[in-house]
Amino acid sequence: MSRRVVTRMSAAAVLVLSGCVALAAPATADPPDATALAGALDAPAGVVVGTGSSDPLAYAVADAQFNDFPSSGSSYVLLSTGKAADVFSSTVPDDQPSTDLGTAGPDTSTLTLTVPASDTARCLLVDFAMGTEERVHTYVPTAPSDRLSVKRAGDTTEYAMNTGGAYFSQVGQNYDKVPGAVPYEVNRVDYWHQPGDENDPAHGAVEVPRLPAISSIDNFSSRDTAEVPIPAGDEHTVNISIADANNGLLDSVAVVDHVRFAPSCSYSAAGMSPATGVAAVRAVIVGHRGVGNVLTLDPVRATVDIEKYDNAVHDTHVDGNGWFPGQVELRFRWYRAATTSTTNCYSTALVNWSAIPDADRQSYVPTNIDKNHCLMALVTGVKDGYRRETFPTTGSTDWWYVTLPIQDGTFDGQQPTIACDIPPAVGSELTASVVDFVPRPDSYTYQWYANGSAISGQTGTKVLLSAAEAGKAITVKVTGKRSGFDDRTETSAPCGPVALMEMTTTTAPAITGTPSYGQTLGVDTGLWEPTPSSFTYQWRLDNAPIVGATKSTYAPKSTDVGHEVTVAISGAKSGYVPTSRVSDPVGIDVGTMPGTTPLVTGTAKVGLVLTGTASDWQPAGSTLTYTWYAGDLQLKSGASKTLTIPGTAAGRKITLVVTGTRAGYGTTQRTSAPTATVAAGKLVTATPRISGTAKVGRTLYARVSGWGPYGVKYSYRWRINGAAVGGATKSSWRIPRSAKGKRITVTVTGRLTGYVSVSRTSSRTSRVAG
Repeated sequence: MSRRVVTRMSAAAVLVLSGCVALAAPATADPPDATALAGALDAPAGVVVGTGSSDPLAYAVADAQFNDFPSSGSSYVLLSTGKAADVFSSTVPDDQPSTDLGTAGPDTSTLTLTVPASDTARCLLVDFAMGTEERVHTYVPTAPSDRLSVKRAGDTTEYAMNTGGAYFSQVGQNYDKVPGAVPYEVNRVDYWHQPGDENDPAHGAVEVPRLPAISSIDNFSSRDTAEVPIPAGDEHTVNISIADANNGLLDSVAVVDHVRFAPSCSYSAAGMSPATGVAAVRAVIVGHRGVGNVLTLDPVRATVDIEKYDNAVHDTHVDGNGWFPGQVELRFRWYRAATTSTTNCYSTALVNWSAIPDADRQSYVPTNIDKNHCLMALVTGVKDGYRRETFPTTGSTDWWYVTLPIQDGTFDGQQPTIACDIPPAVGSELTASVVDFVPRPDSYTYQWYANGSAISGQTGTKVLLSAAEAGKAITVKVTGKRSGFDDRTETSAPCGPVALMEMTTTTAPAITGTPSYGQTLGVDTGLWEPTPSSFTYQWRLDNAPIVGATKSTYAPKSTDVGHEVTVAISGAKSGYVPTSRVSDPVGIDVGTMPGTTPLVTGTAKVGLVLTGTASDWQPAGSTLTYTWYAGDLQLKSGASKTLTIPGTAAGRKITLVVTGTRAGYGTTQRTSAPTATVAAGKLVTATPRISGTAKVGRTLYARVSGWGPYGVKYSYRWRINGAAVGGATKSSWRIPRSAKGKRITVTVTGRLTGYVSVSRTSSRTSRVAG
């Protein structure tokens, strides 16, 4: 596992690492005899194990792996002030697992080790731990309490001593301020652990108790080792005892194992130390520096794994935990900086630090008391026959294993899961499960979401899917909360989408409006259940989609005439399958072109102009043809709105017929009211002029100009002194001799159909010369 992250492990894996398996009862049902006790203790040859006068029920042999026991072999001894067999019995109530032995009152139980004289063995070592039902951290140290004792007969020295604040052999730097070694009396020992306590995690795990909850004894100390010096030349007796104080109802137990010899005791032997100056053996505290997060002292900073405190004890690898010579076991004490100032975080003067009760494991879980304080750990190497050494040493900040100030804790969370049908349906219930939050929150909050939007009111572990969630993916956000921790929110993988429901229609859609070119068609959508929130449309011509015709209305094209039109309507609503319905077809007819009766303005007189007006003809852009009639006589037809009245119309009434044409429409005609009868026109005239020389034999010419309108026909009458000359009716005339001395004039008459004829006479010439 990573040396920087401590994770929660499965129970099976943790039991392998921590050496803790949950056996329900000790190995022996009946009180063991001395031989069984010696075998459980792995007593060396010659050591005689006895029970003295103690009640046989005070002894039991156990093989449950618990609290680093057995420390050797496969079993160990339980020595109790009550019934020892009850320590791991699953049938005993949690409050008082044992009772008085013999008569009522305090009990004392003793295990004796008779050691033969030896020339080489100068120290007897025995592993032990104390368990108690008495309250810990409750009474003043001097108050009487249950006691575990290891003494040599004839020697008043107590060899079962809890080291207190540290395993120190160093001096100076205010080490005298740290609590020293104290006897194993409940009220004097500050380091206790409860079976099943998640804040005392197994190595490499989080919230997996180092001590499994297989004992109804409330508190246990960590495994310790008593070293009893054995003077040479004589047989000696070592007494291991557990004693009640004041009452016999709350019992205590001594867990005892691995009796052995060493050439000398640690406080008198040559020392051992880490590989000084080798970076690989420098330790480091790993883990998140937050309340409730596991901190672990990693003995070898340079490796990936976090080496276990007893790695060298159960491993043949020489330097398994970075200490040498091999077979060095590590013990720990954690400290809290006395103030929240970071100034003293790297101070090696222990006067600036306070030992933390119960913090004597390789891992420690900070509490709210630690917030804003730096934490530090001291580690001590323990090996039979060697002086115990503690690091970091005085003044060596390079070896000072310290954290930055502890802050709010953080969770390591994984995605919650949803028990999800495929696909989930409206009306079904989904349930959220929290996979893992480390450490375990005090509480969780939930919020369910549909397509990323919160579902109002859905804040429990379950959600009942409604129609509003159909078609949407469902997720849940789970937020872990714990005092002293930053909230952490994890979001599940999506479930769904939720299956869509079906819409129904009770009446089909229908096309509304006049189905002809020029009109606009609409849609009656019909009745739907439920009512869609939106519709989409596709108009079709002879069942083929019309490109771009996707609105609720449609104006038929001219090319649609003679074909059938339908419309397909799709209803959509959140949570429902989009549903389409098609109308019945309608045939498209030609359009009707609207327009008012044309109006003719102007005077009905030949030569004048009439104007026709055709207003409000639809649609715009239609072609209009104007046809003028004089009675039944067609005068003019075309795009012109005006008519200059021709002479042929004289005496007749004028009408105007307007004809509208456009593709897709039927041809439409409108006829105006007739005008008054057309009156004859008046010609425009001017006085004719005679050109030529007034002399006998010469020719004169009649000159006409300025007459109108175009087409006027002229006739001529030449005159001598006002008298008409017979046969002189052309535009030119040769002067006869009879006209000598007389004056000549010419009368011009203009004629045009529909106009009144007009005659004009020229001015006289000079007298005709001879």
